[in-house]
Amino acid sequence: VVPARPALLGLLGAVLPIITSGNTVVVIASEADPRTPLVLGEALATSDLPAGVINIITGRASELLVHLAKHMDVSALDLHGVESTLLKKAEEAAVGSVKRVRSRSLDDAAWFDALPRPSEEEEDMLDLAAGATRTSRLACQIVLTDALDGLTVRVPAESRNMQGR
Repeated sequence: VVPARPALLGLLGAVLPIITSGNTVVVIASEADPRTPLVLGEALATSDLPAGVINIITGRASELLVHLAKHMDVSALDLHGVESTLLKKAEEAAVGSVKRVRSRSLDDAAWFDALPRPSEEEEDMLDLAAGATRTSRLACQIVLTDALDGLTVRVPAESRNMQGR
């Protein structure tokens, strides 16, 4: 199950690590906005990517997820923003085929709390930044690790590209 927002980034962030490691993927498109995965699927159909590497299905996650969890040819589930009751059903259904179930659903405040505290110098720079909020950080100060997999980054609309590009 891919995250609804950001649509394309969330979809690619979920799919690319799986296919680059040589696996195939079945994606349940977001119920809120299934258009982005479907448009990507159309583009992939005319690309050099072998058929069947990325499989996109639409429908209610509450109806499809349990069937995928029970399916013997599915090796793992990577779930984004799934409700706790549906997650529990998926985990219970996955027991029969001993598959790994991974769930990610941190809100913005939880991601902010997962990062190391900003230095005094970074806080001084943020005081000068356009559109800064309580959870703002300087991207150059964040070391990307596996623990931050799934982090959403937003660039304020007030920002400008100082290189003129």
